[in-house]
Amino acid sequence: MTDQRKQDAKKTRKGRAYLQDFHKTESGGYRYEGAVYRAACSAGELRESVTRQILIAGAAFALSLIAGCFPPAVMGSRLYILLPFAAELFFTFSLLYRSIRIRIHGADGSLRSYIYMQTCEKFPLHAGLLTAFAGVTAGADLVWLILSKGQLSLLLLVWLILQAGVILLSIRFKAACANITWREE
Repeated sequence: MTDQRKQDAKKTRKGRAYLQDFHKTESGGYRYEGAVYRAACSAGELRESVTRQILIAGAAFALSLIAGCFPPAVMGSRLYILLPFAAELFFTFSLLYRSIRIRIHGADGSLRSYIYMQTCEKFPLHAGLLTAFAGVTAGADLVWLILSKGQLSLLLLVWLILQAGVILLSIRFKAACANITWREE
């Protein structure tokens, strides 16, 4: 890619669909000519790190799904618990989906810029929001338990442990994705 083309691409990067990065070939197909981000580690190390991210995000998603299968009496059908729990489910799935996408498209240690911006750049925010929403969900249920002078049942205790697991896994995910640095080529 020429220097002028790279500069033009950088000017139009933010929030664009990057269709200008694809150019038609003589055979009628399309070839990507946009910017590429390369991991500062080997392809094998990247694969190992992304696999770790997938396992962490998958475990967090599984814990959230299991917690969502508890009877309504445990988590309660209170709106101030259900809304953050729905956001928690969304962000666990988001981390899992984006990690799998990196694993599929970054096998050689590089990512196209639009994939990098849709995945890697969103990890810190989504992991932080997951931590916050899981904390709000667990905290709101604890506050409800204290204010209503309810009894701590075994199911509620297991549910709170699952929520704590999601919080810990989201913190671990954020640390795992911070270990990978990317450079634009």
